[in-house]
Amino acid sequence: MEWCAQRNLERFLEENKNRQLSELEAIQIFNEILSGLYFLHDQNVIHRDIKTENIVCNNGCWKITDFGESKMTQQGIDQKIFMTTKGTPLFASPQMRLSMYKDIAFSEGTSEYTKLTDVYSAGVLMLKLLYN
Repeated sequence: MEWCAQRNLERFLEENKNRQLSELEAIQIFNEILSGLYFLHDQNVIHRDIKTENIVCNNGCWKITDFGESKMTQQGIDQKIFMTTKGTPLFASPQMRLSMYKDIAFSEGTSEYTKLTDVYSAGVLMLKLLYN
């Protein structure tokens, strides 16, 4: 494990709030994040909390951090996991949001999801990169 003492993506965006990132800058950052996400999913890990605060820059390279909510799955992208309330509402997939509201959630306050919940969160992150 390496020490990443530099800023996270949320802070980077706050520092650059007076200028919009170019599409090229956003794509470069997003590509590094997707590379990390691909690696996690290849290792059968669902992060469950992809958001700007959990992306840090270390020596010019953007990395995914904070694996406190992550889960390992059996091999295969369609592996479903029962989930309790996790994640950050802004970046949460619809399945995750349903479980945040217990009165409308699936039975027993849980819902099922796959690694695609991280893909949804990454899409929200891309929108934030483009439109801050």
